[in-house]
Amino acid sequence: MMRSTAPVLVGSQTLAVQHFHTWLPELTGLLTTEEILHIAIDFMDSCALVKGKLVLYKLILIINYSKLDLFAQPEQRSALSANTVRWIAPHWGQTDEVTEQWRDQVRLCCSVLASQIHYLNSEIPDYVPKIVDSFLAIQSTERKPKDRFSLLFPTAYPFPSKPLPGEPVHFDEPLIELSALLSASSNSPNGMQLELSVDDITTVLKNTLQVHLSILEGEAFPSNWLSVYTYHHKSTIRTLQYLAGILLDSALPDPDDAEDFDTELWRLFFMTLLKLVGSSCLALETFPEQKRRAVWKIAGDVREHGAELLRRTWEAVGWDTSPDERMRYGLSKMGGYQVQYVPSLVGPIVQLCLSVHGGLRRVAVEVLQTMIVSEWTLSEDLSVIQTEMIDCLDLFFKDQAMTESIMQKLFIGELLERFESLSLIEDDPLYAALRELIATLDVFLDLLVAVHSGDASGEASNLMNRLELMEFLRDMHKEDIFIRYVHQLASLQRGIGYHTEAGLALRLHADLYDWDPAAITPALSEPNFPEQSHFERKERIFFEMIKHFEDGEAWSSALAAYDELRTQYETNIFDFAKLARTERAIATIYETLAKGDKPIPKYFKVVFKGLGFPINLRDKAYVYEGSHGERTTAFTDRMQEQYQAAQILTNGDVDSEIEGQFLIVSAVSPHRDLQHQVFQRARVAHPIRDFLLSSNPQTFSVSSKRNTTGPVAEHYAEKIVYTTNEAFPSILRRSEIIDVGHIRLNAKETGLERIVRKTQEMTTVERQLVDNEDNNDLAQLMIGAISISVLPESETSVACYRKLLPVVDLEDIDEVEPELSRQENSIRIALIDHAIMIKRALTSFSGSSNQILAKGYQDLYLHFASTFAPEIAVFSPTRPQRDTSGGTSPTWQRASPTRENGQKKHPLCSLLLCGSMALD
Repeated sequence: MMRSTAPVLVGSQTLAVQHFHTWLPELTGLLTTEEILHIAIDFMDSCALVKGKLVLYKLILIINYSKLDLFAQPEQRSALSANTVRWIAPHWGQTDEVTEQWRDQVRLCCSVLASQIHYLNSEIPDYVPKIVDSFLAIQSTERKPKDRFSLLFPTAYPFPSKPLPGEPVHFDEPLIELSALLSASSNSPNGMQLELSVDDITTVLKNTLQVHLSILEGEAFPSNWLSVYTYHHKSTIRTLQYLAGILLDSALPDPDDAEDFDTELWRLFFMTLLKLVGSSCLALETFPEQKRRAVWKIAGDVREHGAELLRRTWEAVGWDTSPDERMRYGLSKMGGYQVQYVPSLVGPIVQLCLSVHGGLRRVAVEVLQTMIVSEWTLSEDLSVIQTEMIDCLDLFFKDQAMTESIMQKLFIGELLERFESLSLIEDDPLYAALRELIATLDVFLDLLVAVHSGDASGEASNLMNRLELMEFLRDMHKEDIFIRYVHQLASLQRGIGYHTEAGLALRLHADLYDWDPAAITPALSEPNFPEQSHFERKERIFFEMIKHFEDGEAWSSALAAYDELRTQYETNIFDFAKLARTERAIATIYETLAKGDKPIPKYFKVVFKGLGFPINLRDKAYVYEGSHGERTTAFTDRMQEQYQAAQILTNGDVDSEIEGQFLIVSAVSPHRDLQHQVFQRARVAHPIRDFLLSSNPQTFSVSSKRNTTGPVAEHYAEKIVYTTNEAFPSILRRSEIIDVGHIRLNAKETGLERIVRKTQEMTTVERQLVDNEDNNDLAQLMIGAISISVLPESETSVACYRKLLPVVDLEDIDEVEPELSRQENSIRIALIDHAIMIKRALTSFSGSSNQILAKGYQDLYLHFASTFAPEIAVFSPTRPQRDTSGGTSPTWQRASPTRENGQKKHPLCSLLLCGSMALD
């Protein structure tokens, strides 16, 4: 019945297979155990042709055979084990297609072996190839994260499972079971016992190494499953020791037959061994006490065994050195087949050089020495070695948190010791090249530790370390690593809300490319960029960069980027559609500037004093960019969070040699160029004026002394001007002060600065009153400020600076009106803007429901008309009626360079009259 393939018998066959093992104990009174065993074997042989689900029930029947007390004696178990090899052979191993049925078969085959694992012996060589082939077949398929876990080594079908809490996990039950069986076979007393022909040995060895490499890389199950993962390290080292014996016996041809050397096989062996001994799972020194004990108890000192195996096999693939080479380098084996693994294995070896494990590090340094000598012998150049070492160190620090620079530099001294004999030879080129290589690595290690240690002394220091590392990588022409750090920095800045600085970081990437539509740049994986032209890559980065600038309202930076795009669209690729979109974007920014009232950022000078600061900060001064509207107290609180041990002072100074840490914080302002053309134009909106004067500041100032009393010709101001290393905005939001200067503003410059500042302050209060007209404090403040400007008895009115303008005799109509200098014209324009602001404010007060504002209009308007009559004559189309009862304003009569009686006006006045706008 079981040998029949008739579909009508499938039901009966299924019942027989499912229950046959329960019938066998019933025969114990009638038949001997040996006879019952033969019946069981014959029945299983009759199931050779079953298909579909019957195969699964057949495999479960084999498991049930192993569980029977009837077959518990060694003789019966041995017979079952011997027959199991052929019973399960068709149902796993190599396959053309990995189906769900086949995966279930593999799992049950694993369960069969698990039920017999303790008494397997000569069958292991038959099972290992099947385990390896099944593993590789499943590994080649796509695997998705799972939220349910099927119990391992099932003995029933369907397989029981349970839900997993939390996020889905990457694992695969068949791979877990296969890896467990492979591990058990290597740890068995008799070992793997591979018995293969010469033709098959290479394939089986490669496949076995690939499986172990896959397990170490966490493809079968997550590497954070610590106990299981650690156990596989122990079994893998035993497997590698066994395979190394086979390789040394059969895969190491004589130098005369060097072409028969299997480079790929040995490469796979070394890669698996290096992956094993370099695993973070074995880094006991980084674990807490309990975890360290657990790993040690499970695996022991795998790294020590691995180091010895690495030394033995690496020396084996080298050739004997000459007496001269032994004297120069102290090496008995070098070159030979070793050269085929330079530079491909340089990176993993360098990673082992960073190990705290002394024995492993010493072996790795010895191997690195042979690689350096081999490369120098072939090319007399170590640049390839240096490139690989930089790549390796970057990846190593990327994946692992390292904090102690001294520990990572141990191998540098040990490497120099290996070449100590060369140091005695004067001007030895290899030793000179080695010293240069080590100096470069020393700097790179310091930068990596500073960036990845997570123990930066503050946000700005962390960013500075990143920039220094990026500059080093750019100098080393490691563009791929440089780009990755650029985008990490941009992401970091974006995450803390610094959009402008994120855009500036991306600019570093964009600057690597030319606006060349023909040149092709390769794809990048991190960040993800396809293969594209330099123009397309740079354009894409520019779009992202501009988006950050706009989010951060860094309009000058956005306009500069748009202008560069506009030039390329217009003169390079002639894409007028993109040109039009760019022009519209530029127009939108200018409209935003015209309508906006965003204040300029606050800036603060910070001086680092005290021996508690590192040398690179001590006694240095920086200008920091604060947030918009950030007060000094808020800024000092933020600095205190970064430098918690520092004492913050907002005035005074301390000795540079004092113990401790002191931060001296003071506010500074962007230094305004009083010769700027914007001061020659009236009616320029304050946001536009601020944008033109304060965009991209690199010089900052603070008044140290000021005199604005007494005769206006004696007014002056003294300022301290600080020049920073770079203009703002900057990636670090700070820049070191590289120059300190002192300037003295003359009376005209002092007057211009004071008028402009007074106008801006009053405009700010005026805007606040628009939204809060009933605020009596604001109303009183505004009326008081206007009173100071317009009342004739006011000694601090900015109108007094009209005296600095040339005086024209109004009685002499033939006198030639003097030409105003730029400074004088700037004062005149500033007074006009001040008068326009006052008139606008007073006019709005006339209909106000706030009695303070309404009365202020009644009390002050006539004084305004008198005090600022010359300015009103310029900007107002209709001259207001002057109050002649009190006579002509002395100030107007003395200082106006405008002829009223002769109807002759200054050319600038005529120009302003023609272009003036009607006031609200």
